[in-house]
Amino acid sequence: MVLKKWLASVLLFFVFFVPCSAAQADPILINFDALNTSAGAVTGAPLNAYLAGFGVAITSQVAAPGVEVTNTVKQGGFVFPASSPNFLWSPGTNSAFAYQLGFSTPLDKFVFTRVSYSALASEWDVRALDTNGNTLAQVGEPQGVFPSATTFTLDPASPISAVIFERTTVNTIAGLNNPPTDDWQLYPIPEPATLLLVGTTMVGLGLAGWRKRRQA
Repeated sequence: MVLKKWLASVLLFFVFFVPCSAAQADPILINFDALNTSAGAVTGAPLNAYLAGFGVAITSQVAAPGVEVTNTVKQGGFVFPASSPNFLWSPGTNSAFAYQLGFSTPLDKFVFTRVSYSALASEWDVRALDTNGNTLAQVGEPQGVFPSATTFTLDPASPISAVIFERTTVNTIAGLNNPPTDDWQLYPIPEPATLLLVGTTMVGLGLAGWRKRRQA
């Protein structure tokens, strides 16, 4: 009787707890503030190594100059990070721009903040992609000046394999070719193997306890 109750509890774990665990995974915050930008912008290998620590890689890039992490003081004080002091951008103007992020673990959701700045910026969008490069969700803004920071969320029904930031038009007015961003939040989808390990551990502990009681 006791064994039947325990097996029923394990079944309930897989029916209710596992789906909830997948939906409630803790986000990974990337705010770039651990990078030392006091001597200048961080780009290239140091930036790639920093992102790799979070399971993120810049898999492709069309930007001149390239993506970099810097701070408000170094860039004239017209960009205001969501979390001081650093933010990520490309300081280019009126040119083609795009960079794509790949993730070591597929994401359930991707959140980022377009920081406030007092300079003209081109129309832009950010798209969540599946493993085949199909667009799952998209956010963006038209050309303008943005005095207030805004948080955007990509939350499609299917897992996110990559995210691409891109400029959608090249205008004839000099201005930022991309939105400065900060406070990326990654919501990885828990690996089934991890959840299965938790469940099988519960079964093993339950059986051990049941056998101990039978032998007493």
